Amino acid sequence: MELVGKSLADLKESRSNKVFTVPTSMGAGIQCLEACEDLHKYGFIHRDLKPANYACGLGGKKRVYILDFEIARKITNVKGELKAPRQSARFKGTI
Repeated sequence: MELVGKSLADLKESRSNKVFTVPTSMGAGIQCLEACEDLHKYGFIHRDLKPANYACGLGGKKRVYILDFEIARKITNVKGELKAPRQSARFKGTI
C-alpha cells in the first residue's frame, strides 16, 4: 500500500481560481477513468466516486488513486459473470 497526497477536491480548492488547467483536467480525468476500469475489471463497483475520493501520489508520482471503498460492491459471481441486478436498492453514496 502506498501513501497518497491530497485529494483532487483539496487540490482544486487550493488553486487561486479553483480550477485545474485543461491539460491537468484531461490527465487526471483519464487516470480516474482508468482506475474505475481496473476496479470494474476485478468485478467491483465503487458507488461513491467524487473528487474527494481520488488522491494524487506523493512526490514525483503523478498517479491518481481511488480512495474510500467503504460502500464498494462485488458485481460478479465466482465464475466472473455479472450478478443479476437487484429488483430494488436503497440509495448508496453521499450527497
